[in-house]
Amino acid sequence: MSNTSHDAPSSSARRRPEIGVGLFVLDDSDRFLLLERAGSHGAGCWGLVGGHVEFGQSPQDAAADEAAQEVGLTLDPAEIVLGPYTNDVFPDEGKHYYTLFVSIRLPQGQVPRNLEPHKCARMDWFSFDRLPERLFIPVRNFLRQPVRPPFRAFA
Repeated sequence: MSNTSHDAPSSSARRRPEIGVGLFVLDDSDRFLLLERAGSHGAGCWGLVGGHVEFGQSPQDAAADEAAQEVGLTLDPAEIVLGPYTNDVFPDEGKHYYTLFVSIRLPQGQVPRNLEPHKCARMDWFSFDRLPERLFIPVRNFLRQPVRPPFRAFA
């Protein structure tokens, strides 16, 4: 039987992209925190604090949860500002994400620390004019856009 438009799509065609969140945590100099990934797709690349947006979560809630889990920051989701998104395909891993970018200023008195050394080899502060060579695909795709954090909220 031939495959026509009336046939059911293959299981891979029915798969849908997942939603991720990438958080720009900014210091007073507009540098932002990057983490060198370890133990998952993108290992050896530098990416933002972030992860999956779970069912029922807003991007801001997901970002605050990931910041607490990964780097020990206590963030108010209401202070996290939405930014642009990217369409990120990882062909070697068979993954496809839409990554929602958000930003926040590092709250006074808080210091990020690596709470997941099995997922993060190291972390450091970077500026857009001094970036590491190996960037995670969502960060590379973000850099193609004409916007930069801090993203602004409308009052």
